[in-house]
Amino acid sequence: ITIPDRVKSIGRSAFEGCTGLTSITIPDSVTSIGEDAFFRCTGLTRITIGNSVTSIGVNAFSGTVWFDNQPNGLVYAGKVAYIYIGTCPATVTIKNGTKGIADSAFYGCTGLTSITIPGSVTSIGNSAFSGCTGLTSITIPGSVTSIGNWAFYRCTSLTNITIPDSVTSIGSDAFYNTAWYNNQPDGIIYAGKVAYDIKGTCPSSVTIKDGTKIINSNAFSGCTGLTSITIPGSVTSIGDYAFEGCTGLKLIIAEGTTEIPVINIPSVEKMVVPESVTVIKRGVFDNLTGLKEIEIHAKNVIVQNNAIDYRVKIISYKGSYAETYALYNGNEYEYFPAISGDTDGDEEVTDKDAVNALFHLFFPEEYKVNQPIDFNGDSEENVKDVIHLLFYIYFPKYYKLH
Repeated sequence: ITIPDRVKSIGRSAFEGCTGLTSITIPDSVTSIGEDAFFRCTGLTRITIGNSVTSIGVNAFSGTVWFDNQPNGLVYAGKVAYIYIGTCPATVTIKNGTKGIADSAFYGCTGLTSITIPGSVTSIGNSAFSGCTGLTSITIPGSVTSIGNWAFYRCTSLTNITIPDSVTSIGSDAFYNTAWYNNQPDGIIYAGKVAYDIKGTCPSSVTIKDGTKIINSNAFSGCTGLTSITIPGSVTSIGDYAFEGCTGLKLIIAEGTTEIPVINIPSVEKMVVPESVTVIKRGVFDNLTGLKEIEIHAKNVIVQNNAIDYRVKIISYKGSYAETYALYNGNEYEYFPAISGDTDGDEEVTDKDAVNALFHLFFPEEYKVNQPIDFNGDSEENVKDVIHLLFYIYFPKYYKLH
């Protein structure tokens, strides 16, 4: 078979049982080879694997002549550490230039106590080190971006794990039943820049710490008691099923972000969009099927067409783009309460507000105020109120606004 250069992946069981196949050349365009891809290709003697392959599924080449002819030791398939055949030694060094560690590569290597992973590796596959009960520490190099499902599952002696900031994806139960995981206190467990899991009883309110890049898949799955979560602007993506089963989650507060990530939490009823957001893209709220209300604190945010369903109530500032969107899209709209003393509507109380109030007294049609200016509480609006506002601005400890 000839595989053209435009092919990027070979799927699960793609050629399984092709007993007449004798040789295969996998081009450099291919980056992944699925589980059982060439399983039981009993005539397959020669395999050429391109340099771009970083991920190989379990049993991809099992039952081939090529595999059966491999000597004991660590078998490489192209640039991937594919599997260890025979009794695994205490110490293994993966050779430089290796790009990936395949699924189940060291599965059940109970004698392995130390592994050196070179800086060329970008991915660690599913169950790659699962059951390596003798492994006590692991340093994952800064080149790695993904760690697969159950990668270190049941590494019961694994106490020290160094996870770089480069990691953006960690699979389900990757560190479950390791000494490192078991020693973590209750609460959110962070693995590098990833909010990996939550341990113990889930609280009603959660704040993800600043600097976190990823909320991992299944991280808060089943947290039925969770009602609100605050997500910092550093978060760039939220994994699938991160909040699956969080039926009590009603409020999301996004802090510091410039762009809202796609969120799949049908139970959420209210979303708070911070001042830092510059654009609300079409589709980001499509999975928030229970959304009833959205607060938009960014006055100049761009809201793309159909980004917010017309049935969702929008709360924002008078004169904001959000107000314009609501007007044309038919959303119910509500203004934020005006800040006392903020007569010009710029969300700050400064001497400009006093000047605006003064001009309003003499030129009410030209200078508008967004609130009554009876700041001294005498039921009249005059220059005394302007003076009282000025004293409040400069001496807030001693002067209060009515």
